[in-house]
Amino acid sequence: MVGIVALGKQVQPALDVRFAKHLLARTSRVVDTTDNSLQSDGGWRTNAAGFTFNQNYGFGLVDADAFTAEAVKYTGVTPLITESTGLTVVGVVIPDEDTTGVTRTFSMSESVSLEEVLVSLDITHGYRGDLEAYLTSPSGYTSRLMVRSTSDNLNNIDWTYTTNAFWGEDPAGLWSLNVRDIFANDVGTWNSYAVTTYMGTLVPEPATVCLLLMGSVMVIRRRRR
Repeated sequence: MVGIVALGKQVQPALDVRFAKHLLARTSRVVDTTDNSLQSDGGWRTNAAGFTFNQNYGFGLVDADAFTAEAVKYTGVTPLITESTGLTVVGVVIPDEDTTGVTRTFSMSESVSLEEVLVSLDITHGYRGDLEAYLTSPSGYTSRLMVRSTSDNLNNIDWTYTTNAFWGEDPAGLWSLNVRDIFANDVGTWNSYAVTTYMGTLVPEPATVCLLLMGSVMVIRRRRR
């Protein structure tokens, strides 16, 4: 992975972390197409922006040729835009052994393509492995933030989760956040949450012609008249 990013840096010196993430989302390839394990969150699914994602594999296998070929088509990423709900108090008991759980909705107003979404959850619970949490975007696409685990017998959650599953979607509109308690016997309280969206888009290189020759990317810049 580091070597592939280094190749990208060679052909596109402007490459940085955000730039690389955009390229990886666009050029990675689906692997293990039959994966539908509990951890995969439904296997490979395509969001409203056309990006395919799997909780086990992210955007998939890195493709060095595609990554470097794509890198020279852009000059970078637009300045980062963020929008946050701020800390939102819930203060509700989570129904025990109930897949419906508790849902809260919130709105985002920015309409720039999504990068990452950060979700901070504060939950008091005696057996946090009972819990699952799901985030649904205005498009109706749902991403699981955490999955139940009988082996996690610690208590409470005070954590910020990051999801890339909504990459490229328009965040403007009504979102929903759901917390549910899957197993019986332990009851907890959802105290609060905060959601922050990171947004930005690639900036095309208007005056660059890219040629893929013998496995190497050659860049020819047009002369300005």
